[in-house]
Amino acid sequence: MKGLERELPTIYAPKRYTKRLQEDGNPLPEPSDYKSIEADEYDNGVVTLVPLDVGAYAEKYSQKAVRKNCTIPSWLDTFASKNQLSLSEVLQNALIGIYKQKNHLD
Repeated sequence: MKGLERELPTIYAPKRYTKRLQEDGNPLPEPSDYKSIEADEYDNGVVTLVPLDVGAYAEKYSQKAVRKNCTIPSWLDTFASKNQLSLSEVLQNALIGIYKQKNHLD
């Protein structure tokens, strides 16, 4: 078990790597054909499939913010100012609600 505990963190490396690629705006690499991977590169090597739902992982762990410009009618700007509303927060909450609805996460 001790060896297994030492190796478990490597399972998460592909997830962190793909998250970093996405946050930096780089494309994700194409998955390897599992039949072409040979485990005999290392003594007693084993090929292991690592499931990776990039969208779910990014949704759960990515907090990187991006700046967007938004144009609204002046009456809404007045309303937001009078009510001390953060337009960024309102837009973010609205988009999260739409995202959850479209992905059946409610």
